[in-house]
Amino acid sequence: MKHYLIAGVGGVLAGALLTTQIAGPLVALLGIRGRKDVLVFAGSSMANLGIIASVGLSMWGTSAMRTSGDDIGEVLALLGVTPVWDEQSRRVTGLEPIPLAELGRPRIDVTVRISGFFRDAFPHVIALIDDAVALVAGLDESPEDNHVRAHTIADLAEHGDERRSRTRIFGSKPGSYGAGILQVVESGNWRSDDDLAQVYTAWGGYAYGRDLD
Repeated sequence: MKHYLIAGVGGVLAGALLTTQIAGPLVALLGIRGRKDVLVFAGSSMANLGIIASVGLSMWGTSAMRTSGDDIGEVLALLGVTPVWDEQSRRVTGLEPIPLAELGRPRIDVTVRISGFFRDAFPHVIALIDDAVALVAGLDESPEDNHVRAHTIADLAEHGDERRSRTRIFGSKPGSYGAGILQVVESGNWRSDDDLAQVYTAWGGYAYGRDLD
């Protein structure tokens, strides 16, 4: 499995993000720009980069509110999923997969690292993203067209845990905040980048989603 970290992709998609809503005029971009031109990297379209199988994104509560939820839109677009919402209440009522013929590219696997504030403020969004991953993982599509399904099947074969195989949202443990790096740096209790990487991984290794306690 190849992993890539793509930064600076804000502005591709957006939707009004409230405590009970992800909806708004710009969400329509999910059906226009987001499907075939999801990311722009170094001034080049995704078509010039080859196929990216998996990406990692960080989500912060303050930026989600400041940008009206464009990072949530990015995750859904990468997965090839569009929200369904009630036009009158503007509340999201479900999710639908974008047909591959319409999407024009494979579905990209997404792993999300959420901040502590995001975890506390938007549990419904965490559930929505988790539902989107489960939806895509369950689609009857080829591994070449659906990297989420391909990775889920591979993980399930290796570990035998269906819930683990489709878990994509991680953060610090409940009640804690940050990545643990600041404390280690201030104490001077580290010797190499590997030490910092281990702390970051340990602090951000708590899984979030439905039916995860």
